[in-house]
Formats: sequence, structure tokens, C-alpha cells
Amino acid sequence: MVKLDASKIAWIIRMKEQGIKNAEIASVQKVSIRRIQQIYAQYRKGKQVPSLKRAGRPRKDVTAFERGIVRKAYERFRSNALYLEVIISRIYNLKINHNRIHAIMVSEGMSIEEYRKHTRKKWIRYERDYSNSLWHTDWHEIKDSRWKGKQLIAYEDDSSRYIVGYGVFDGASSENSTSVLDECVRKYGKPASILTDNGSPFTTNPDTIQNAPT
Repeated sequence: MVKLDASKIAWIIRMKEQGIKNAEIASVQKVSIRRIQQIYAQYRKGKQVPSLKRAGRPRKDVTAFERGIVRKAYERFRSNALYLEVIISRIYNLKINHNRIHAIMVSEGMSIEEYRKHTRKKWIRYERDYSNSLWHTDWHEIKDSRWKGKQLIAYEDDSSRYIVGYGVFDGASSENSTSVLDECVRKYGKPASILTDNGSPFTTNPDTIQNAPT
């Protein structure tokens, strides 16, 4: 069945006004006779060319709550829409499609494509030109009630914004920081440096990166 556009619908109405039979019009447009009848009946009822409705469900506007969650998650993890979709689902117990997240990021100037076109922000001073030059990491308390009291740590590559690893624990500690780091290094190799907030879970063992397995 051929999809009709506005010009084809207008042509169908003109042919009907000229007395052309439904079967002939349907044959030319490769649609059913019933469809021709529906279009013309709608036209006669409103005396105007029927407008095409958008297929599928109507798109829901982005809410202020969704925008705030995406902004908060991005400020914490500096990741792309695909990873933020997973992070938001697990930490905030909220389902937001990555395409919707990307649209929010673009409108807020957070997407990689967008912020490179504008004046560089202060946090971009930490960006490096190649992967494994610098990893960011930090501990965060999970807000989801199902994980009440749990602490999340994530390691992110500064250049690619890729989350190289994460872990969920009962508490933030240097041992837990190191265990996740060791797994990240085993998978992706040792970074040149790691940027932390200098909290006790990281400063207790300052030689962590030097001693990490290769």
C-alpha cells in the first residue's frame, strides 16, 4: 500500500470533483477504494483538503524534571546519551530513552557536537587528546530507594567520555576504589593519570595508580 502525501490527497480530491470513479483513482494511487472514499468524505465534511496526521503516538514534551535529572547525571559522569540512559535508570530509577536524553543534551549545550562549537567551559580544561591519558573518578551515594545506603564509584576516560568501569558497595573506601580500578586496568590498560576529588577513599592509598596491574 502506497503512502499518500498532501499533494496526492489534493489530486484525489480534484479527480473526484471531476467525476472520476473511485476504482480508477485507487488504481492510479495504488490504494484501496475504501481509502479514496474516506478521503473524499472527509473533504466534503470540512470543505478543505484533509491534513495528514503524524504516525505513531504524539511526542511528549520534555519535562523540567527530566531535564534536571539529565543535567545532574551529566555533571556527575560526563558521559554520552547511551551511557546516561543506563546510569539514570540504575541510580535515579527513571526510564528516559537515549534519543530523548540526547535531545535534552543538545538543547542544554551538553552534547559533544554542541559544546565544541561554543566557548570552551572551565571543566573542559581537563580534556586530553587521546584515550587513557586521563581518567576521572568519584564516589556517589545512590538515591534510588532500592539501593539505599549504597555507594557508587565510576571511572571515566576523559577523552572518549567512556565509562571504563564502575562498582556498587556498602561504603566508599580505598580498597573498593582499588578493586574497581584494577578491573578497569585489566580491561583497558593503565591510564597516564587519574583525577579524583582527593577524598579519603583515594588519598588513603596514594600509590594506587602506580601499583595498578598492567
